[in-house]
Amino acid sequence: MAKRWSLKSRVRLSSVIVLFLLIFLFVTGGYTLWHFRMMAEDMSRRSQELPAAAHLGTLVSTLRMQVSQIKGTRMAEQLVKNRWELQLRRMELFDFSRQPTLESYSLFLNNLTAYHTALGDYESLIAKRPGSGKFRANLNADSASVPERETIENIRLLLDEIQETASHYRWVTDDELIDRVDLRLEEVQNLTESLSSELHSDLTSFPDRALSQYKYIRLVLFAAAGVVLVLTSFLIRSAYAWVFRPLRELLEGSRYIASGNFHYRISLLTNDEFSELAGALNEMTERFERIRDGLDEQVRQRSEEVIRSDRLASVGYLAAGVAHEINNPLASIAMCAESLPRRIRGLFDRQKSPEQINAETAIVQKYLTMIQDEAFRCKGITEKLLDFSRTGRGEKSRAELRSIAETMVEMVRTQSRYRYKKIRILPGEPVWAMVNEQEIKQVILNLLTNALDSIGDDGLVTISAEQKGNAAVLVVSDNGGGISPETLRHIFEPFFTTKDPGIGTGLGLAIANRIILGHKGRISAQSPGKGKGASFRIELPTG
Repeated sequence: MAKRWSLKSRVRLSSVIVLFLLIFLFVTGGYTLWHFRMMAEDMSRRSQELPAAAHLGTLVSTLRMQVSQIKGTRMAEQLVKNRWELQLRRMELFDFSRQPTLESYSLFLNNLTAYHTALGDYESLIAKRPGSGKFRANLNADSASVPERETIENIRLLLDEIQETASHYRWVTDDELIDRVDLRLEEVQNLTESLSSELHSDLTSFPDRALSQYKYIRLVLFAAAGVVLVLTSFLIRSAYAWVFRPLRELLEGSRYIASGNFHYRISLLTNDEFSELAGALNEMTERFERIRDGLDEQVRQRSEEVIRSDRLASVGYLAAGVAHEINNPLASIAMCAESLPRRIRGLFDRQKSPEQINAETAIVQKYLTMIQDEAFRCKGITEKLLDFSRTGRGEKSRAELRSIAETMVEMVRTQSRYRYKKIRILPGEPVWAMVNEQEIKQVILNLLTNALDSIGDDGLVTISAEQKGNAAVLVVSDNGGGISPETLRHIFEPFFTTKDPGIGTGLGLAIANRIILGHKGRISAQSPGKGKGASFRIELPTG
């Protein structure tokens, strides 16, 4: 037997899966946003470093230009010194040229300081880059900051050397020192340009890195979507298999049972509380079915007893009329039997002529024929009464409804109270149905007597039968007192009667309804109103 897995355990599992999905989606979303943020920060940082590197290039170019100006001034002084004929004006020219040289020296120092400051700012921007690592290096190319820092360090060393050389303003009068400063500035310029080149190269490769990261993130998102789809599908299928399908089967099974199909059993293999509930419902249905069967058997027995009692009551009712009907044939038989001995003795009287003997013989034959006819008449009446009173086994057979109705009309006509009332059976094709003939006779008798009681001496009861599809229809109608709408609603209820106390029990139509329902047919009553007659319609299956 499989291990029982309760709904509580399944709900816990589903809760864990849902929690995992939430955490997984949160982590995946956070990871994707972090990637995007890192790319945005990298782009923003590069956009800040680029003008800083350009500013460094501008400053170093300015420094080299100033050194070139100092060199030009120095060459002008050399030309003046070579002109001996202008010896007196030499000092004036020297004094004149020294002033711009000092200005150039001052500007050079200021620009050199500005380059120091700009280099520091650029270095601080590099310092703000995220820490190095293989993963972040792939994302931001942070490994490029290592050679950049080395380049900046080399620039600082060159700047220190330039600063030391230009610590005294007299260096502007020394060609060797000027050339050394110019050489170092050229190296600084080359290094500065290398910084810009590396930055431009990094920005050029940024789209490729961004595309690579986009593909990587897309792969992560697809994988996450696949995991979410699989787990969500599992949850949906599990919810359907664990909750919705068992509930649907329980609901459908309950509806089947509620509709009267007590043989139906709910089958659930979920091995949880639902299967226990299904088992409890099946056990309850089984017990109810046993109780129902017992009650049905009791109802069937009591119904048969009521029907039998009603039939016996009808037999007794008919017996009174039959007794009166048989009395006349019996009187004729008695009269004939009383005359026959004398007539038979006359046949053996030798004093009578042959003509007289022949006349006596004819009278004897007449009496015997009368006795025979009246005896068969009595036999026919009693056979019909016995046939009506016979209970049988309750088996159904194929019978013709119009013929059954004619038989019951003949029996009713034996009653003196109905002898002069009109009953008409409409002609037509034979109408066959699968019925218990004795029970249908009882129903027709009940409807006939009710109809005859409702009409006067000039009234008419009409019986018609016809075939409609798979149903045989028999209608008993009259033009008597009619039935009110209120009475029509209760007419087939047991013990409901509109007759005077002591005349009717109110069971006739209820028993008729019970018999027709037992045949899986239907009986209905219609009446336009009081004083407008009524009709009872019986529908019976033909097979």
